[in-house]
Amino acid sequence: MEQLGAYKITEGENAVNTTRETMPHMGFSPPQDARSALQEQFSKTRLIPESQIEALVEKLVKQKLAEMLGVTTTDRVQRQWYDTDTAYSLLGLNSDEQLRVMVRDGTLRVGIEVRDVRSPSSQIPRYQFHIEKCEARLVLPPEKRQVTKAKKTA
Repeated sequence: MEQLGAYKITEGENAVNTTRETMPHMGFSPPQDARSALQEQFSKTRLIPESQIEALVEKLVKQKLAEMLGVTTTDRVQRQWYDTDTAYSLLGLNSDEQLRVMVRDGTLRVGIEVRDVRSPSSQIPRYQFHIEKCEARLVLPPEKRQVTKAKKTA
């Protein structure tokens, strides 16, 4: 017999007795024929650990809420915007500096494929990249990309 969380997992002949011992609040004893049926059922059944119950309930609640709201559920929400340190590997580049260079030379455009999420008081840009838009832009041949460099003012 093994105990996980507040539930006991039992096997074999003494499953009914052990289970009844873990639930003293029930306060009744089933008749002998019912007892043998319960004993047979419990010998085949394993109780679920509390940690797994929580995960199952969470998943079922999310599915039910999504069904009620009319939206589809996925196990993992797909993100669209990624920080530079994650985006370069998703785009198949060698370093995050390659992304910054593409922003500086106009290959990837701020406001379309790239967004600047720096705090208002910061002078240093913090870029996030929309992976699908970046991939679409980088697939285009260089002559078809209308590269526009930002004009620097003195």
